[in-house]
Amino acid sequence: MSAFSLLIEKYTAQKECVLSYPVNLKPKALQPLLGCFVNMGLIKLSINSNNTVKEFIEHVTQQRAISKRHQKIPLFDIVSRLRRTNNYEENALNVSIAETTLGLVPLQLEHCECQTYPRELQHIEDLGCHFQYLEKIYLKFDHNGTYFDDESIKALFESFKLILEQFVAFPKKQLKNIQILTEQQRLQILNEWCGRAKGYSLDKTIPQLFEEQVLKDPQRIAIQYDEHVYTYEEINQRAN
Repeated sequence: MSAFSLLIEKYTAQKECVLSYPVNLKPKALQPLLGCFVNMGLIKLSINSNNTVKEFIEHVTQQRAISKRHQKIPLFDIVSRLRRTNNYEENALNVSIAETTLGLVPLQLEHCECQTYPRELQHIEDLGCHFQYLEKIYLKFDHNGTYFDDESIKALFESFKLILEQFVAFPKKQLKNIQILTEQQRLQILNEWCGRAKGYSLDKTIPQLFEEQVLKDPQRIAIQYDEHVYTYEEINQRAN
């Protein structure tokens, strides 16, 4: 949960996040009954980039203990009341994390024949992380295709693995120094996306080079911000 919340912070630049996770709501009085009694608990985390990994994990542990006091309150009631006074539609991202069975180990029951079928989720949060701990930690991301494509999720997954590796190897490392880009991703951004530096004439000033561009492509768009568009010629006229 600590690593996942830091992943969200790194991608969104939000220093506070609220994660949902499933909790068992089956009290002792209902133990004889068959069925699944589950609510979605909420945990609010404040991320201080100057904290170390160890300090942040301790903070998450403390906040999770606090959140257990309210885990019997239905999540639907909380969301309904918040929507009456706030509008989160523009900036809210529904994020959840849960330990679950990913179907990696065949179910074996005496005198029964069991068959494993893939999950088909009818409702998917914007982003959900599901994990199962066996001899290793196995991860699966569920995502809403409206907001994320497969390539984005693959990049997110690689970033998450990188954060987990650093959490294990460097518990005293500050959160602001935790990297989310692999070496391959970093080189792709620096060399492929940003392009390589190009040489230019050292005997001309920037205004002279701009005027040459005006003569070459006067109607080409030079600046675009929201609905405002300016060509090289328009900027040159304003400058003159």
